[in-house]
Amino acid sequence: MRANEEMLIRVYGSWNGWQNAEVRLEDIRRVHWFQPDHAPHHLLYGFVSCTDLVNGHIPHECDNSSAPHDLLVCVLKRHVVPSVYAELARRATVETIANDRARRLATRSSLTIRASA
Repeated sequence: MRANEEMLIRVYGSWNGWQNAEVRLEDIRRVHWFQPDHAPHHLLYGFVSCTDLVNGHIPHECDNSSAPHDLLVCVLKRHVVPSVYAELARRATVETIANDRARRLATRSSLTIRASA
């Protein structure tokens, strides 16, 4: 495990919200680029388990019957160490490329199936 993975980073429930929490870098999964309504550009988002919030609070419905569950969180560049943000951005770009490739293959497969039917 790299030393950066133990680092705590601040995440937000929305790009323009004030409610935030700290999570370990290693606990952020499925990092991706997303541009919410009214956001000025694409931002980094990822998922964390509600049980992985170390400090702070991101509002969500959570009770014993539904927990734990994933929360979509935003990582703002100005609130993260530059090298960590660069790593998250790299992970998001890799995930985007992989998703685009999978989407193209699925589309190509469905076109082939329709053409042979």
